[in-house]
Amino acid sequence: MRTLAAVSVASLCLTLTAACGSAIPPQPEPTAAPPAPTTTAAPSATVDPSPVRPAPSTAAPTTAAPTAEPSTITRQAPPRRRYHRGPGQPYRFENSERGLAFARARGYEWIDIDCNYARGRLSDGRWAPVVPIATHWDKIDTEGFDPQGRYTDGTRWRDLTWHQVRALRTADRPPYRILRMDEMVRAVARAGFTGMEWEVKTGPAFEDPRTYTAILALARRLGLTIEVKTLYALGGVEASYRRLRAAKLAGAFTMLIKPPGRPVVVPAAQQRYIDVVRGPWRRGA
Repeated sequence: MRTLAAVSVASLCLTLTAACGSAIPPQPEPTAAPPAPTTTAAPSATVDPSPVRPAPSTAAPTTAAPTAEPSTITRQAPPRRRYHRGPGQPYRFENSERGLAFARARGYEWIDIDCNYARGRLSDGRWAPVVPIATHWDKIDTEGFDPQGRYTDGTRWRDLTWHQVRALRTADRPPYRILRMDEMVRAVARAGFTGMEWEVKTGPAFEDPRTYTAILALARRLGLTIEVKTLYALGGVEASYRRLRAAKLAGAFTMLIKPPGRPVVVPAAQQRYIDVVRGPWRRGA
């Protein structure tokens, strides 16, 4: 009897399996969709308004600026033999490849290169918020770079795009042209200099660390030492400190230039951003 019951139950199971089909396999638990990627808009360097209104750049800076606060003990700048324009030489000579060749032929290991900046489109169509350029004066007509009078008197380099600056020439024979700072750094390294004193002038872009990072990185790759310097009180006392603070935050060795005369009192809060002072100075509280 028990054998018959077992056979009956087995027969019933086989019948149900044939009628209903095989068991439904368990379904995997649903998984949450991955979160959508987020993007952070890259800040662009602040520059003065100008009569030229190019479309805003959408490209992110290629080199992020360091953010850590430096810890620096300011000291007096040691003497250094460096090339700076001689009597009767224009600044356009010093800031040119002709000037580099002149200095190296006379045994100079260091050279002073001045810097302003242009803005906007590069010659190949790419955009750059700020384009540092090797020139002393901030106005294009001061050293004859606009002999045809294309632009109004008082036009500054930062009012123009690099594409416009690139087209300018002096009336010299042969004419001078403006170099971008990355071009100048390569030329200085190629000429065999040990180091370059990068003298930045005025303008809001020089108060932004991002203006310095790419040039400093290029110099490191080329094995060229760069020191960023600025003239005390050029554009205002606080502006000169802000420029060196930005350069220091970008990782530069920094120098404050004080012309002869009454010593400048450097506040303690600013000394962390200034490695050396060239000229008379004393520590402030």
